[in-house]
Amino acid sequence: MKTYRLLSFVYLSLIAFCCFSFTLEAKQANNISQFLLKKGDNDLWKSTSFDDSNWDNIYQGLPKEAGIYWSRLHVHVSKQSSMEQQTLFTSILGSYDIYWDGYWLSSNGIVGDSMTSEVPGNIDKITTIPNYLWTEGDHVISIRISNFHSPDKLRTRTFMARFDSGPISNSLLPFMVLGGFIILSLYFFQLYIIFSPQNIYLIFSLLCLSVSGLLIAETWRNLIGYSYDWHQFRLISVGILTFVVATLLPLYFLFQFSIKHKFRWMVCLIASLGFIGVFFPTFDIKNLYMLLTAFVFSLIITIIAIRSKQQGSRVACVAISTITITLLVMSFSFLEEYFFPMFAIFICIELTYLTKIMTSTEHDKNLALLNSAQLEISLLRKNIQPHFILNTLTSIEEWIEESPKTAILFIDALADEFRVLNNMSDKKLIPLAQEIDLCNSHLEIMSYRKDQKYVLNIKDIDLSQKIPPAILHTLIENSLTHNRYTSDTTIFNLQQINNLEDNTIELQLSTPISQNGHNKIVGTGTGLKYIRSRLTESFQDRWHFEEQALGDFWISKVRIPKSN
Repeated sequence: MKTYRLLSFVYLSLIAFCCFSFTLEAKQANNISQFLLKKGDNDLWKSTSFDDSNWDNIYQGLPKEAGIYWSRLHVHVSKQSSMEQQTLFTSILGSYDIYWDGYWLSSNGIVGDSMTSEVPGNIDKITTIPNYLWTEGDHVISIRISNFHSPDKLRTRTFMARFDSGPISNSLLPFMVLGGFIILSLYFFQLYIIFSPQNIYLIFSLLCLSVSGLLIAETWRNLIGYSYDWHQFRLISVGILTFVVATLLPLYFLFQFSIKHKFRWMVCLIASLGFIGVFFPTFDIKNLYMLLTAFVFSLIITIIAIRSKQQGSRVACVAISTITITLLVMSFSFLEEYFFPMFAIFICIELTYLTKIMTSTEHDKNLALLNSAQLEISLLRKNIQPHFILNTLTSIEEWIEESPKTAILFIDALADEFRVLNNMSDKKLIPLAQEIDLCNSHLEIMSYRKDQKYVLNIKDIDLSQKIPPAILHTLIENSLTHNRYTSDTTIFNLQQINNLEDNTIELQLSTPISQNGHNKIVGTGTGLKYIRSRLTESFQDRWHFEEQALGDFWISKVRIPKSN
């Protein structure tokens, strides 16, 4: 509960910080939202005295047609602002020359009258306005532009100019967390490969890697830059990576909280993301709605997990809710400024959960190793108990005097059983053929000792099926212990029944119940504890064991997953 309150406070503080930052940005931004535009090329259009009253107004992008254009803006510099150094940030899908009151300031690429003659300029450019030009009074900014390398679908959407140093500072914070995302991705991938092949580790690794790729694609423009003809490729890469992140985030929660019907969830999610990718108009809108869809799916999953009282669901719900609210409130600058810092905090929260999983897994692994060692010792002790050794040595002593050949055969049978037992003692699963060999060896030994014949008949048995060692051997041993067979031949029957619906098999061992023996086997004995422990070790909760009397037979049923 304390952790929940602390994380809630952190996220509410983060929302307040984002809102405050957004308000400051809105007050300080000095975007130039309207330019005058005319198609054609005339050197007189850069003059301050030129009459541009009949030019068209543009608010964002250039016209759809490629060509050469001139754009003009009338600027008034106050006395106060004239005392400060100014820079002009421009982002135009084209090559251009910038003039201030007719004087050349800078060039971006080479303006041309065709795709061949034009050399694409950078997508963004910062131009310093000299102090001797930045003076109090009215001024004219003139820009000569050619855009033959710009894609048709983007040409009308990118045209920006403002008096500041550009958006580089806004991308420094998310870029700082890039190394952390990459390290986490590599760490959890190695964890998945080497330590424990759990799907949640692999998905978390891929999620961190895809967020790293998205961060690089987003900050590439501001920190490195590129020529404007690459702008569409960058937008496509951002879209693809956003789709991947939007797919992996709900998938991570599906595995974290063990939600049922994962395939149906993913079909609905991918169908929704595909619809957004095909039918929504611009790249930015596609990306925002894909992320929003992923957050909504994740939020629903965490709410379901809360209702089923799963660990970590409340904190995850607070985290996803906060990110979703931030996206809705600050959608314009969410992906560029707020997504990565908030996602970094979310990753830190999930690291706490995954650390608990790793600690629990390591504890369970050590406990399983201890139990496995105890079971191995139990298996070896089964046939070296003092009364068994004493009775065996006594029988050998009598046969040596009366029938040396029988003594030799008995010793060979005893050696076979110990050899098979030794070969399987350190294994969790063995082929059914090896288990049957152990049972036959034991029945042969008991045949000599009781001077009766014991036979194991098998039916429809898949000898390659894997089972824990000495399971059937223990059942047969229990039957011989709890019954006093008097007939010359006693037959034990083993058959296999396949269940195709749940891909399991059922082994049924049928043992006769003697008139002078017990009518049931005690279900809390050491032998049955060994069986249940072995089944749990190998199959966790995916097994079923039951016994019942049916007429003159005692039926033992063991249902386990079918081997691949």
